[in-house]
Amino acid sequence: MYPWIEKIKNSIKKYTQEHNYGYIIKHAVSFFIGFILSPLSWWNDIFVNVPLAWAMTWPILKLLSFIIPISKNFFLAVFIFNYWITNIVGMAMMHHSGKKLINKDAKFEIAQDLLIGIIYSIIIAIIFILNPGEILSSLHIIPVWAK
Repeated sequence: MYPWIEKIKNSIKKYTQEHNYGYIIKHAVSFFIGFILSPLSWWNDIFVNVPLAWAMTWPILKLLSFIIPISKNFFLAVFIFNYWITNIVGMAMMHHSGKKLINKDAKFEIAQDLLIGIIYSIIIAIIFILNPGEILSSLHIIPVWAK
């Protein structure tokens, strides 16, 4: 009836014949998880990136606190570093899975993917660093044992 509908149906049919659904789902899920971790989803940082960064920081520094005293500033520095790591990993996941969804033969170039993630995360960090006092004090993330 409508020739353009047939063209769309044929395009979809051709695409699904050329691509495996498991492959598409795997990279789409990877892209989604990367998006949730990335700075592009700033609205959910308090629910995802901050708890992940805290979960990475707390056990390491708790063990280290038995050997040396941990200052609040050191705890915050490690926490912010781990927060950046979650953002960089998210950007790298998005970049890699997006490339794979667009081009099945794309190669994983870890240096390029991480560089893109690092650059974008540095931009977000600069914005964050402009006023960290109010943001960090309102989060109440520093444990009691950090002096």
